[in-house]
Amino acid sequence: MVDNTKEDILYIVHRIPYPPNKGDKIRSFNILKYLSQHYRVHLATFIDDPKDRQFVDSLDEYSCDKLVVSIDPLSRKLLSLAGLLTGEALSNRFYRNRQMQSWVSDKVLNQGVTRVVLFSSPMAQFVSSLTDSIDALVMDFVDVDSEKWFQYAEKHAFPMSYLYRREGRALRAFEARVSDSCRASVFVSNSEAELFKQKAPVRYPDKVIAISNGVDTDSFNPKNVYDSPFKGGEKAVVFTGAMDYWANIDAVKWFCKEVWPRVRSRDSNAVFYIVGSKPVEDVLALEKIDGVKVTGFVQEVQPYLAHCHVCVAPLRIARGIQNKVLEALSMSKVVVATPEALEGIVGYQTESPVATMCSDPDNYAQALLHHLSNPEPEVYEPARSYVEAHFSWESHLSQLDSLLES
Repeated sequence: MVDNTKEDILYIVHRIPYPPNKGDKIRSFNILKYLSQHYRVHLATFIDDPKDRQFVDSLDEYSCDKLVVSIDPLSRKLLSLAGLLTGEALSNRFYRNRQMQSWVSDKVLNQGVTRVVLFSSPMAQFVSSLTDSIDALVMDFVDVDSEKWFQYAEKHAFPMSYLYRREGRALRAFEARVSDSCRASVFVSNSEAELFKQKAPVRYPDKVIAISNGVDTDSFNPKNVYDSPFKGGEKAVVFTGAMDYWANIDAVKWFCKEVWPRVRSRDSNAVFYIVGSKPVEDVLALEKIDGVKVTGFVQEVQPYLAHCHVCVAPLRIARGIQNKVLEALSMSKVVVATPEALEGIVGYQTESPVATMCSDPDNYAQALLHHLSNPEPEVYEPARSYVEAHFSWESHLSQLDSLLES
């Protein structure tokens, strides 16, 4: 039932914020959930996976009305190449859509919705001509997306390195213009916010702030009981994540090549589980390595976290805060991660260590072998205590209240 006593707000998201089962969706959903408790939410979003169409009606609980536009990623990538001729960021061309633009314009100009929250920088194009009619405009960049493209360029050869570097430059300029037009530019961590202020030529750096992620500690609770997905005698090492995402692909390929042989040669009961949807061919091929298993899509990651010996996050390219790390910590698990994967999880260096940080393959393998030497998985209570103290969605998202006041 719609509460007509609430003020209206427009929330524009680049990907359907449901179900909250992967990085960006976890954050976008929790923002939607929080906004729905305080406003009548008009939701505009895209679907880039036909399987997500089944979840459209689930959005009704959190919105008074909605526009959900389906797009085909392959055709959109081809169409976005027109940006090479116009000088635009290809990310913006990817999402350009007349139906979305018309719906958003109607909400602002004809229905008087003057509060707007944007999620992911390409969504800013839909309000770029409407800012004079908007009282409160908040841009959640989440991460410094332009910096990701520069990182990709370093890892690829020509011509992809050229395209990625070009996208980084074009998107950085666009991000700066968007930031200057907003009441607040939000990032997922202080380190991302500071990086943006250093890299982007923004005129109003005081408007750049951090609103961190949270964790559903009820769902990711070590006291919940799950059947083990592992075979008897296995000492499971688990990585979770969407396995069509390049940073995750790079992480598990590096781990399997550089770290895992050192572990497996010392402990034949160790098994590395790559848990996540849409594994690409490069990931599926890793099952040829002794002691590596690729699960594909699983309904819940919690059973894998609950019964594993160690969780790993061997990311070499990472932006913002890694939900996979927070969820494992919330389950009181031992986490061995690269510095990149721990960036933005403030305090782990100075407080009682909640995760083991390793970047060298030998050190990484030694850390894993140390934890695998225990016959049963450890319950690492400081990890959960740390998450409970520092990563509450309600506490973090309450910062939106003052930003959205007319």
